Amino acid sequence: MQMSKILSHAERAYPNECCGLLVGERRAGDVFIR
Repeated sequence: MQMSKILSHAERAYPNECCGLLVGERRAGDVFIR
């Protein structure tokens, strides 16, 4: 798994959210699935 890419995506998508990593990981997963 490209964890570094997922975390990086989360930081860019949700820079102001503490839980942005979890949300970003799910969103990144959805993008990869599609």
